[in-house]
Amino acid sequence: MSPLHRSLSVLGAAWLVLAAVTADALAGENINLRLESVEVRQQRERDGDRPYFVMLQFRSRIATAGSTEVRMLDFEPHDWVSKPEYRAGLGAGEHMRTGQRAAIPWWMGELQWRDVNVVDIASGGLAAAAQTELLGAVILSLDNNNTPPHVIREVLERARRIVHDVLVDQVERSRALVPLLNGNTAQLQAAIAARATQTARRIVSGFDVARLLFQLTVGSTFNPDQVTGVHVLLMPTATGLATTDVSQQLSGLPAGPVTARFYSVPPGDRRETWTFAGSGARYQVVARIDRDNNTGLTRAERLQVRVRTGEDDLRRGSRVTAEVQLRNGRLVSVPLMAGAVPNRDARHGGMITLPAGTRLDDIATFRIRFHADGGGFTTGPDKWKMDAIQVLYGGERLLMAAGAGRELKLFTQRQSTWEVSFEPRGAPHLAIPPIRFKPSHADALTGGR
Repeated sequence: MSPLHRSLSVLGAAWLVLAAVTADALAGENINLRLESVEVRQQRERDGDRPYFVMLQFRSRIATAGSTEVRMLDFEPHDWVSKPEYRAGLGAGEHMRTGQRAAIPWWMGELQWRDVNVVDIASGGLAAAAQTELLGAVILSLDNNNTPPHVIREVLERARRIVHDVLVDQVERSRALVPLLNGNTAQLQAAIAARATQTARRIVSGFDVARLLFQLTVGSTFNPDQVTGVHVLLMPTATGLATTDVSQQLSGLPAGPVTARFYSVPPGDRRETWTFAGSGARYQVVARIDRDNNTGLTRAERLQVRVRTGEDDLRRGSRVTAEVQLRNGRLVSVPLMAGAVPNRDARHGGMITLPAGTRLDDIATFRIRFHADGGGFTTGPDKWKMDAIQVLYGGERLLMAAGAGRELKLFTQRQSTWEVSFEPRGAPHLAIPPIRFKPSHADALTGGR
């Protein structure tokens, strides 16, 4: 038998072992990314800037066909800093000037990867390495001017397809593990770290950045939105990997060079300041990554719910409720919205108080339910769109569930619910976790349906 065939045979055997055994990790670990605030350190325009952020969230499993998912996060208004509800501490005006800081809206700056299995290659060797996923996000910082939002979305959709193709090629079809079946964990760790950095560079080079981002000028009457920085965050789901942090200048862009940063870290709690620079601007963003690996015994007696409405508003006479189904059969329901609610509105939500002593493992399902106004002869029943949602616990600090999309969910009389189901966190699960959700294309990484 040739060395290659021997390696492939051993790799196949490893996969059979993985499919048959359970791991010590707990089901339901979530990795959360939050862009908390932005400070303008150098404005690019005389009257000030209007920074905003768009993201491509992704995950892909090594040597696992069909595992790649890439999701676009882009919500209006792009000129959010001009809106009174977001200008706390900024004073009057519609822009941010050098030295000013603003909190980034939750619907613009937060991502969640659900049901993540973080493995230890040092103790698990090849069996652990073969389970490794590559989680990550491409984060674009822009200065808002006159580019229509639909142009931004068209560019992002092209970028989304490019990122998907790169991940399929670099991660799904990866052969990096095949020559490393000698059990050398240092080599395995180095191979995965190198693959992550290589993938990041392929993502940016695949954009053909100058050509793709130049399309932002299409449809702009004058003074188009300009890119002010690119971050490619990668989180291989394995411990013991070295952090990689490199940057390069991207030239050929309409308003000058832009810095692209490639940042690879293992999942874990961290709070850092990231610098976005390009087109004459420099913004500092406080970013936080949380690894939520609480056990099922963690108390969750109070849940904070935040909802952002989509393009289709809520008609007078309709209402929205939030429901929590407990494993003992009890249903707790609270009202969230009622009456006329405008579209693209993020000022709605509520607090759900559960019975004293409720723990994470007691919660079976969280659900949003739409109660449609029946309408009249000419109008018909109401429809409503939801673009984003958060469910927080732990003093409104930790994400229990999150979803975002454009739209995340279209509610009708027949399709009246969106829900997330939870497995007990205290139970062991298969080392290769089964797919527990059948999400829509807009919510493939977050688990809702």
